Amino acid sequence: MNASGTTPTLRLAHAEDEPIIFYGPPDRLQGAIRLHNASTEKLKLSSVTFDAPDIQGPGRMPLRQLQLAARLSPDEQAKVSATIQLDPTTPPGKYEAVMMLGERRQRVQVYVTENIDLRGEPTRVSIYTEGELVFEREVVVENAGNVPLRFGGLCIVPLVDAMELRAAIRSGLADACDLEPEAVLKAFFCAWSEQQVGTVSIAREDITLQPGETRPLTLTFTLPDNLHRFRRYEADLPIYNASLFLEVTTGDLPKRQRPEKRSKS
Repeated sequence: MNASGTTPTLRLAHAEDEPIIFYGPPDRLQGAIRLHNASTEKLKLSSVTFDAPDIQGPGRMPLRQLQLAARLSPDEQAKVSATIQLDPTTPPGKYEAVMMLGERRQRVQVYVTENIDLRGEPTRVSIYTEGELVFEREVVVENAGNVPLRFGGLCIVPLVDAMELRAAIRSGLADACDLEPEAVLKAFFCAWSEQQVGTVSIAREDITLQPGETRPLTLTFTLPDNLHRFRRYEADLPIYNASLFLEVTTGDLPKRQRPEKRSKS
């Protein structure tokens, strides 16, 4: 038997009108091929011929072979798992193909599903402020998926005091061994919520990133006006499947931004 699988005693065990189904994101479409070894010898199959004129493999190369790892004993029937890898920008949809083993031609249906894969650099943004509240930063984003990704609009996320957050965790877990689980959770989350100093808003440049496209993206950060001096704050901004970590460090803030001390009654 050769690599193209022309041995007549190794056959496809599918009905002629039954398409073989592959489905998944472009880089890992899963399927199964039923084979029958009609010979009296052990046989193995490493690939079958594949004809898919409407889709392409990695690097946009023609898809000519489907790799397998099949080993069948005499008269054995087996379902063999197989994976198709396509160009990552292949749009979601249904595609027709043909698989050939010997003289047998078998219809194949390929269902490409949506794959959202946003990548960006940097993944961490640091801001130092002594009173300024609005900052612009640029990140480079890549759409490594197969659907357009729309940006724009305003995103608002909590901004927390990093040091006080650690103190809140210690405080919330104090005497945890002597409390009921519900009481421990309540103490922890109450202490955590008290450390949120406000929200940071992030305006994103209004662009649509096409599959396979890479370009810079401008982000505008607006900080709350009640930050403490000489502190470090944190926020986590989700963007599709990715995230951007924001670190804000304050210096000697002007008096108008320093929270006033409340007088004791």
